[in-house]
Amino acid sequence: MMKFARHTVIVAIAGLLGCATSQSGLHRRAEATLAREDARGLGSAALARHPNPYVRIESLRRMEVHAAQLDDAEVAAAAAALEDETLVFDESCRRILDGPGSGRPLPGSGYNPGGQCHEAADTPAVHAATLLRAAPADRVVRAIVARAVALHRPILGRAERDILHARGPDASTVLLDAVATALPGAEPSTAAALLQAAAFAAPGSGSSAAVALVVRAMNAPDARVQARARAALLRLTDRPGPEPAPWTAAPRATAVSALAAQIAAEERAGERSQALPALADIGPSAAPLLDAMLAVLRSHTLPVLEAVKAIGPRARRASAALIAYDKSVFGLRSYEDVDGYHALTLDALVSIEAPAADVEAVARRHLGGSIALQLSALTALGAVGSKLSAEELDGWNATYDAECSSGRLARMSMDSATECMRLAETIAALRKSNGVKP
Repeated sequence: MMKFARHTVIVAIAGLLGCATSQSGLHRRAEATLAREDARGLGSAALARHPNPYVRIESLRRMEVHAAQLDDAEVAAAAAALEDETLVFDESCRRILDGPGSGRPLPGSGYNPGGQCHEAADTPAVHAATLLRAAPADRVVRAIVARAVALHRPILGRAERDILHARGPDASTVLLDAVATALPGAEPSTAAALLQAAAFAAPGSGSSAAVALVVRAMNAPDARVQARARAALLRLTDRPGPEPAPWTAAPRATAVSALAAQIAAEERAGERSQALPALADIGPSAAPLLDAMLAVLRSHTLPVLEAVKAIGPRARRASAALIAYDKSVFGLRSYEDVDGYHALTLDALVSIEAPAADVEAVARRHLGGSIALQLSALTALGAVGSKLSAEELDGWNATYDAECSSGRLARMSMDSATECMRLAETIAALRKSNGVKP
């Protein structure tokens, strides 16, 4: 449904542009605009905000070449484009969508050229993310904080979190200064997003002033603000290395006990957890809450697995609990497709560096599941260096041939086709690492 909604956005934009109601028309107008307004081929902040999506995406592409020299306005335009999921098509798909039938499924063939074009389309958001990963880190974090304030963000989006995860540690001082400037006058909902941003600073990077600001926010009446402030404090007062900083004294002890109580209270009330997503964002710094998270694994499975996965090797002792859950998940969720839960559990076991023998045993148990689960299982076997025979690898090749034949691929969604391609790549990598010829 989302794919067609995004296509509708393009149609609406085309109408606004007046005469370019076709994808080819939009593209021709974009070429003329770029030739007229960007003769040097460098892109600009103005063009990255242009009404025509083909202009926007090309401007972002051009700015990638000189990303390290972008100014504040250009970085701000790229930050705004992180949410721009407007679909942009290549030449072959423009012809299909503008041609007879507008790319509708071909009768009796099962082939849906228009659907595949929508699945494979490019977006400005993809190029904005690439750009922000290479732009000056201090400008990037300021732009994301400023946008959160301007839009009264209740929470940061996935793309913004990914960028802050990558760039925040390199610009911790600037990030925390930006949050400190904005937080005192922010609305409660925006305060949660600002504290979420602060938690992407480097572990242990919090100055006394920054820590004091976060401690005050821990007493806010809003549960989301409380969770984000407590998580941010754990991150800002942590230390790098295999073990977290001690949490036996205030303010870390206060934050840990309050988060544990919040996790338990949300579980008793059957509420959507605010604490668990906050802990997932701080990665290894959430290790002091591991026991509290595992206590609600069965009722809050997905956010707990995401948080444990984010903690990484500091959560290694959770392997027994995760394996026990994996064995019982069918009985707990017999009304659901449990393959997804198995796959997430496997991913978490690999992330926490659980004992290789345990990971291999779980992975082998799931080799007969869906393509997605087989992919997770084979990836896990490769991650722990399992020794696989030629017969086993030949068997998985046969499974791939049956499940991902060219005839089926033509009728698959892009997600399923991508899983098939990743499965083929994973099997090939396993053959190579085990010394088995293709």
